[in-house]
Amino acid sequence: MSYEENFQKSNSRDLSQHTKAFLLQGASCTGSFLEGLYMNEEHLFISEPFEKLQEFCEWIDIEIGGAGRINIDQLWSSFNNQEDPLCQMFIEDTKKTMMKYKNL
Repeated sequence: MSYEENFQKSNSRDLSQHTKAFLLQGASCTGSFLEGLYMNEEHLFISEPFEKLQEFCEWIDIEIGGAGRINIDQLWSSFNNQEDPLCQMFIEDTKKTMMKYKNL
């Protein structure tokens, strides 16, 4: 099963387009997903799981090293399913890719 197939079968709630846009915009402006979340906190829907978003943003900043439009959905799914072997592979591959870009 590919990363994409595993992502599509994920049972965790997807990030809304609204939330993704504010997370990515905030990270772009501040250089940190967590700081970007705090910057845009008042724009998030009340139904969004704020504590879970905080954990996710910290995880991206500390464990992954960054994210973008192309992989934020798969990172959210992997964050919520870290015990899954395919998610673990995606996380490790993404970490390696981010390290490569940061060391350029």
